[in-house]
Amino acid sequence: MQAALRDVAFHFMTALYSTPLRLSGGPDDVKLFARVQHLERQILKPADRLIEALSDNKLPLLSEWPEEIQSTAPNREALIAELTKLRDRAEELRDQLADRLPEENMTTEFLIDLGNALTKVLKDHFPQLAISRGTYDKGSSSEVGKMRGRFLDVMDICIAEILPNDGPLSSNLVGQLRKLRGP
Repeated sequence: MQAALRDVAFHFMTALYSTPLRLSGGPDDVKLFARVQHLERQILKPADRLIEALSDNKLPLLSEWPEEIQSTAPNREALIAELTKLRDRAEELRDQLADRLPEENMTTEFLIDLGNALTKVLKDHFPQLAISRGTYDKGSSSEVGKMRGRFLDVMDICIAEILPNDGPLSSNLVGQLRKLRGP
């Protein structure tokens, strides 16, 4: 179980530190539309221009004769191949992000995916553990009430290791997990 939890943590911490999700420790939040624009303006269009500029039909423009260039010439074909891979990958990401624009809440999706991954590990090792939002505990007069339960407590411990500054999963999110996964 420890190895499985470590794998989940590694996967989601990698996403957390590289994706703008409005979560502590990660990059500042960036709207999906701004990410799409960045891909189009800063990667796709420049990559297309470079691929065209390095193409065979533009080769005469790159002629070095009669100059003597001391630095090593780059591998033009390899550059074109790598730029094409970059363009194709950026284009695929742009299309996927553009398809999301109406929903536009990747933070909730991230938390649901994390909850699902942790739930799978817990269910694999503790099949009898019921997915539950817990029960409301009013607490004492000086405490604020909160939802409590075995599943919620175990999830909170796991989440605290992965997202130490973002607090426990809300019982509403656990309710969404339950709807998605069943009891």
